[in-house]
Amino acid sequence: MRKRKPRTCVVGRSTTGGLNRLDAAARGIRGGDRLVRRSDCAERWKRLGCPRQGREVGEPMPVDRETFVSRFGGAADAGNATVLVGAGLSRRAGLPDWNDLMKGPRREAKVPASVRDLPLVAEYYSQDVALGRDRLQARVGALITAKSGSQAPSKGHELLARMPMTHLWTQNYDDLLERAMQATGSSPVVIATDSDLVACRATPGKRLIKMHGGIQGVGRTAEFVDPVLTRRDYEQYEQRRPLIWNLLKSTYLTQKMLFLGFSFDDPNINVMLRLARSLQAAEQHFTVMRRPSGGLDLRAHELRVQDLESSGVEVVEIPEYAELDGLLGELSLRLRPPSLFVSGSVQEDGRIPLDALARSIGSRLAELDISLASLAGTYAGKISHAFARTLRQRGVSDAPEKIRFFFPDGARKKESHALMGTRIHTQDSVEDLRASALQDVRAFLLFGGGSRTRLEVDAAREQGLPVIPVAITAGTALIEWRAGLSASRIPVPRDSVAEAERHWQALAQPDTDAVALAVQRLVRWATYSS
Repeated sequence: MRKRKPRTCVVGRSTTGGLNRLDAAARGIRGGDRLVRRSDCAERWKRLGCPRQGREVGEPMPVDRETFVSRFGGAADAGNATVLVGAGLSRRAGLPDWNDLMKGPRREAKVPASVRDLPLVAEYYSQDVALGRDRLQARVGALITAKSGSQAPSKGHELLARMPMTHLWTQNYDDLLERAMQATGSSPVVIATDSDLVACRATPGKRLIKMHGGIQGVGRTAEFVDPVLTRRDYEQYEQRRPLIWNLLKSTYLTQKMLFLGFSFDDPNINVMLRLARSLQAAEQHFTVMRRPSGGLDLRAHELRVQDLESSGVEVVEIPEYAELDGLLGELSLRLRPPSLFVSGSVQEDGRIPLDALARSIGSRLAELDISLASLAGTYAGKISHAFARTLRQRGVSDAPEKIRFFFPDGARKKESHALMGTRIHTQDSVEDLRASALQDVRAFLLFGGGSRTRLEVDAAREQGLPVIPVAITAGTALIEWRAGLSASRIPVPRDSVAEAERHWQALAQPDTDAVALAVQRLVRWATYSS
C-alpha cells in the first residue's frame, strides 16, 4: 500500500461544550467552529471512497465487520494504524467505571444526581472538600490500584497486546494493558506525561501512551501518576500535555485509528468527538458501539452514529459488548503474518494421485503472497517442495525463507528432498511448539489426518483459525469438510458466498486440478492475500 504523505492541518478555535447535543444531527453536524451540512457529509464520504448508494442522505450506515477488518487490517499491514482504548475494555475486566469512581465523592460533596457530567462531579468535589484535589486523586488511585492488582487482563487486552502496532493509546488509569503486553514478551515504553515522551525518544520498543495518566510501576513501587480527573483537567489538557496532545492530533491526521471501549455515556468520548469535528483527517477512522434494541435509545444512537459518520468516524455496531472479544479476535487474526499452516498425513487409496495433488496444491499456493509453516509431515513437505520450486521458477530468490518446518525437542532431523525451507529446532514440547507455531499463521490447511492431526485441528480451532480441509484425502479432513463451509470460519466476502460454496464442494472431487484451484481460492480468502 502506498504510504500517504503527512498533511499539515491548521486547527481553528476548539469548542468543549455541547458535544453530545442530539439536535446537531437534525440541523447539520458541527465540526469545530464549522457547521457541516448533510450535503457536505455526502461529499466527504464520496471523497473517502465509502459508497453510500441506496441510502438516504443523513441516514446512518454502520460499517459491517468484514469491511472493518479488511480496511483496518490493510492499514495495519502498511504500518498506518493504531488503537485508542476507552473505559469499556477495563470495565469488562472487572475494573470500576466513572460512575463507580464518583459515587463516594458525589455523596461526600453532596453533588445532586442531576449533575450527570462526572468530571464536573470531580471538579465540584475538589473545590468543596478540604484538600479536595489531593484527596480525590488519592481516593481514585487507591481504588484503581487495588482493583487492577486483583484482576487479570481480559481476552480483549491480550488480543490488543499481540497486535503489531508501534503505538497503542489508552485513556484508562489501570495497568492491565501493559501487563498483557509484558505477557507477550514485550516491554512497552509507558508514556503518561510530556516529560516521559521526551525522555523515551531514543528508547526502542512499543509505545503505550496513557494519555490520562494512571498507574506506573508494579507492586509496592506503583504510583498513581498525574491523572486527568476533573473538568478543569480536561479543559486544560492541551496546556498541561501539549506534546502528547499534538502527537495525538498528528496521529489522527495521518493514521487510521480505532476507538475501542467507548460508549456515548462515557465522559471520555468527548476526546474522539473533538478530534473528529475539529480535524479533517485524510484517513477514515473506526469505533465499535453497542446498538440499542429499540425505543428512544435507538433513535438517539442513530443520530449519534450519523454525527460520527459525518466527521469521518465509521461505526461498527455490535448487539452486545460480549461480542467485542470475537470482533477483536477476527482483527487480531487478520493482523498476523500472511502464513498458512499445513497439517496432516494420508495413505494412498487410489481415489486420487496424492503426490500429484500435493504438487498441484503447492504450485497454486505459490501464486499467493503467503508463506507456509508445518511440523514437517510427509505431505506438508511435498506441498512445500512444489511451493518453493514454483517460486524459484518465478525468480523469487528468498523462497526457502517463505517455508518454515518446526521440530520439537528430541525430534529426529528429517533429511528429505521435500523439506525445502527453513528448519527450526526448539526445546519445546510438541504441544507447546504446536501452539506457538499456530499463533503466527492466518489459516490452517488440512490434508487427510488421524488422531494426532485431530489435536492440531483442535488447537487451530481454539485460536479461531479458518480451516481448509482437502476432503478427497479422507480422514480428519473429510470429517471437517462435512461440517460445511459455515463451520470453517473462512472470512468469505458476502458477494462471493456462492463461489466459495462451489469451491468447497470441489474439495471432495477426484480431480487434481479442481481440488488445487479450490484450495487456492479458499486460502486466498482465509489469509486475506492477493
